[in-house]
Amino acid sequence: MIARPGHSIDAGETDAATPPVPAVAGLDVGASVQRVVTWGGDRARYLRALGRALAAVPGLADDRAGFTDAAAVAGWRAGTLGLRADALSRIERALSSSLPGQASGPAPALAAALGLPGGTDATRAARAALAAFAAGQHADRFHWPGWEAGGYVLARLGGFIGLGGPWQEPPIDPEPLGPGRWRVTVAGHPWHIECDLFGHVISPETLAAVDETPGRAELAVSAYSYLAIVHSPRAAA
Repeated sequence: MIARPGHSIDAGETDAATPPVPAVAGLDVGASVQRVVTWGGDRARYLRALGRALAAVPGLADDRAGFTDAAAVAGWRAGTLGLRADALSRIERALSSSLPGQASGPAPALAAALGLPGGTDATRAARAALAAFAAGQHADRFHWPGWEAGGYVLARLGGFIGLGGPWQEPPIDPEPLGPGRWRVTVAGHPWHIECDLFGHVISPETLAAVDETPGRAELAVSAYSYLAIVHSPRAAA
């Protein structure tokens, strides 16, 4: 089997149906779909995330602020790395807007948009799942419930330019630049990779800053592959 670029978190969505663009009073959801795609996200994953949020919280389509929060989180879940900080900020605000014992509020919609285990209905379990996810993400941008032990391939990035990828030669000499960020060399030229659980950006490097904060994920390359593999090492026993 030929390995293809992608994030492991999306593996279960390959054959899932794509819902239509929802109608929300006062908002052009179709335009938001186009923005997510332009920013590097996946249209089908965005619409599925929105669909989960709408199904989890009846009346969300009538709550402009709540739906906007869900759309930002759905855009991040769809692979738009540039929405990461905004989505996490909205998650923190949603968690702080309701008391831990409450079952209502915006948190269940955001948990459902992410596809969190236990996050598909408006219950306290959804809020707890969202809070645990947010805490995990602040510590490790590849955090996902059940993956804490490590030993997982998190993403396969890049690819041959003739098959839609960015590179004409295999990447070599990976160098960490900070959590979720690496420099590789392709055909003698530096490239910058930035990645998290849901999305990534690969670009010819101009001048990438170095963050000395250690990251848990590692990047592996091979002289025989055009893909760079992001993986999490196994936790120490």
